[in-house]
Amino acid sequence: MRRGLRGAMGVLLLGTVLVAGCGRTDTREPVVRDIINSVYAGSLTPMEAELDPRYKPAMPDFVTAGTSAVLHQRYGAFKSLKFLSSKGIHLGATQTVWAVTGERAEFQMSVNFTREGRVVDIAFRSSPTEEWLTAMEMGVDYVKEHRQRQR
Repeated sequence: MRRGLRGAMGVLLLGTVLVAGCGRTDTREPVVRDIINSVYAGSLTPMEAELDPRYKPAMPDFVTAGTSAVLHQRYGAFKSLKFLSSKGIHLGATQTVWAVTGERAEFQMSVNFTREGRVVDIAFRSSPTEEWLTAMEMGVDYVKEHRQRQR
């Protein structure tokens, strides 16, 4: 009787672990959610405490506003966020990859964290087969195009 009970409990435990592993998550999700909301709002200022000091100058509000405009044009308003993966990269930093659902389309967002847990880079792509485009590049490109159209 005990062996049968142990075997059943082992199967139940294994099943619980397998099911729990299917809904992968990351402890940084609240920070990442705040980041995508801030980028969509056009300013990372509310997230300043979470940003690496080297990253802050790269994303002034006018650049973040440009990134916001591109995200709104391509994907529509932000709807949801889902953790996809995490991997170690150079100098102890970690790249996290997220599926983002906009009202018109889905895309991926990469948020890189320093060893200390500060955001050191944000990037986007429409599909896993595309190269990442950093939030800074996206925002600067938008600002340049917008200025050229005004001339």
